[in-house]
Amino acid sequence: MWRVSILLATTLSLALCRGLPSNRAEEFVCPEGGWTLVETSCFLVTNTSGNWHEGQSFCEGFEATLATVSSDVQQEALTGMLTGDTWIGLSDLQGEHEYSWDDGSSVQYLRWAKGEPSNSGSLWIFGDSEDCVEMRQQVGYLWNDAHCEDTKLFMCSRQADPAPTTTTTTTTTTTTTTTPAPICKDGWEIYGLSCYLVSETTASWTEAKDSCIGLGGVLASITSEDEQAFVSGLLTRSAWIGLSDRNTENEFKWEDECQFNYTSWQEGEPNNHLAFLTFGVGEDCVEMKKEYGYLWNDEGCSSNKAFVCERPAE
Repeated sequence: MWRVSILLATTLSLALCRGLPSNRAEEFVCPEGGWTLVETSCFLVTNTSGNWHEGQSFCEGFEATLATVSSDVQQEALTGMLTGDTWIGLSDLQGEHEYSWDDGSSVQYLRWAKGEPSNSGSLWIFGDSEDCVEMRQQVGYLWNDAHCEDTKLFMCSRQADPAPTTTTTTTTTTTTTTTPAPICKDGWEIYGLSCYLVSETTASWTEAKDSCIGLGGVLASITSEDEQAFVSGLLTRSAWIGLSDRNTENEFKWEDECQFNYTSWQEGEPNNHLAFLTFGVGEDCVEMKKEYGYLWNDEGCSSNKAFVCERPAE
């Protein structure tokens, strides 16, 4: 099972509770060829890799720059699209700790991982400092400063164009692009605007959480009867979901911070019965239990079970 060696200090928050951000196709358009519209920017996620400077040259070929990420909406949407460590257009090449975007945008939004930027290389690699910024898979695509000569994937961005309009003396016609249907990567199953993956292996709840983060997602949140039925149909054995009361007893919360408005407990659950059997060690994590028809059961978090990951559709 794939493991994450560096854990997030805070919960990875994805665009799962409210779906993917609107593409605003009636107002803005992107070039053809794989570009995705998020807010007013177009992003190109590629399978091409190289150092940061090679990424600059690559994106210039598309009349773009290494990506500028300027909001939570963009960060969350892009997190669901990436497949590995990816250069973005942020660096402090012009002055130590004076970060700037490749396209000249002002730096008003940052999403550093805990302890970053660390510039660790300046202390031990003969002055070769970490001056270029990546979205790092191992920490849920939060940002990390890295050596500019490292090889990573490229992501480009450019400003979206206004949707073309034609005007006559009596009418105004707006020409819009068709927003592609959401899709999932191979092995993931789509429902609504989310993709779901059931693990082939078993793990403790914490290990399952970290594995999902490593895949650019979270342990699944079940927020409706229809979603409960869909995920139940994917399962062949009991599986962890992203619900727990690990922080405060009987205050259940989703890992992705979705509102806890829907429940599908088995009758008599949650009962936390381990608290009375193992000297205060309670049942703080939630599974969809096969023996209960995949209704929910609270269980000891150290138990090994399959698990369900969820990430935004592309």
